[in-house]
Amino acid sequence: MLGRLLSLVVTLGLVAGVPVVAMAQNAPPTPPHIFTGRATVDGAPAGEGIVVTAWVDGLELARAPLTQGSYVLLAPQPVTGQTLSFAIGDLPAEETATWTPGGASLLNLTTQMSKPPLPTVLDTLEDNLVRVFHRNPNSGVWTYYDPVINPWDRNRFRLAPGQEYWVKMDRDQLVVHHQRETRLVAGWNVVTW
Repeated sequence: MLGRLLSLVVTLGLVAGVPVVAMAQNAPPTPPHIFTGRATVDGAPAGEGIVVTAWVDGLELARAPLTQGSYVLLAPQPVTGQTLSFAIGDLPAEETATWTPGGASLLNLTTQMSKPPLPTVLDTLEDNLVRVFHRNPNSGVWTYYDPVINPWDRNRFRLAPGQEYWVKMDRDQLVVHHQRETRLVAGWNVVTW
């Protein structure tokens, strides 16, 4: 009799556990965090159609185009980290934000193309420059300038003091900037301006 009672209790326990397991498997996905706001470059509204992106640990998490200077971005749950960095086009935004499930944030994004510019360095390289790469240490966003592939980006690509750049040269060249000499060799150079 005791064996049958124990068997009945175990069976009821197993049957009662089935719906719990089934419900856990059908749990709804974690809702995204909504970010919305305006995007400005050098204090002016960013151009129509420019894409705003959200990044976590160097990986793009979400993107949304600007419409009349504003964006609405739905950021899904990040795989790692909770702090998001943002970019307006290829330019890293100054703001960061914390991701929360189902959150909603008004976040105006700002960046400056001219912060702090040293465009004369690229000008001195003239036709000797093959390509320049830069990875923003805060956002992980890579940008590059290539006078053949994207010559229109010449005025947007800025060299900032203290930042590291990968510069590919066609031939050796001595560059003087702010009374400091830097010898660039043919091939790849890692340079901090």
